[in-house]
Amino acid sequence: ESFIRDTFAAGIPQVGICFGHQIIAQALGGKVEKFAGGWAIGHSTYHIDGVTCALNAWHQDQVTRLPPGAEVIGSNDFCAYAALRYDDRALTMQPHPEFGPEMIDKLLRLRAPGSVPDPLIARAGERLDAPIDDMAAADRIADFLRKGA
Repeated sequence: ESFIRDTFAAGIPQVGICFGHQIIAQALGGKVEKFAGGWAIGHSTYHIDGVTCALNAWHQDQVTRLPPGAEVIGSNDFCAYAALRYDDRALTMQPHPEFGPEMIDKLLRLRAPGSVPDPLIARAGERLDAPIDDMAAADRIADFLRKGA
């Protein structure tokens, strides 16, 4: 966390995905906890900067209190603070733009049983082929890093 704070103070751009989203928020004064609403897994729809975006999720913990200076740029009904921007110094998101259907399928088979409720596993399995906006998320991240460079 001290590395994150030092990097942030130096104005070096940071990007955080899932745990990265959480640890950056926590390091900068926010709160992260196991969400009382349970798990988000697989295909999920978010509203990011006014655009509907589908990405894969895999988390139970989430940011529950914003750190000072964080701007909420993405959310859905399950995750109020799904994407955050900290001016030009950090861009973070709870979902996994890097997780395609193959990764979700592996997680469903190898990680979910015994941890994630069976109805959520079944629902995520049924949506493996649903399109995701991974390239739009990658472009957003690349644009952020180019602007901060």
